[in-house]
Amino acid sequence: MANIIIDGDPDFVFLQEIDDGAKRTDKQDQLQSLLSLLPDSYAHHTSAFYWKSGFAPHPRILCRTGMKLSILSPPHFKRQA
Repeated sequence: MANIIIDGDPDFVFLQEIDDGAKRTDKQDQLQSLLSLLPDSYAHHTSAFYWKSGFAPHPRILCRTGMKLSILSPPHFKRQA
């Protein structure tokens, strides 16, 4: 994913279903893992959880969950009038 972002050099990157603290990814913060592989120019980002639970009692899940939406943007993006 990091190589695709670097090669494409987009003005915005919109990501969904980014795990953060979920058992299924060993409680990994996937956004921080991705950011560590990207140039410092992608350090500008924001995220919002849309699913966060200490335990999800759904039979197919039965574990801790944490998924978020994230937006990355390098600072060189400028609005055109």
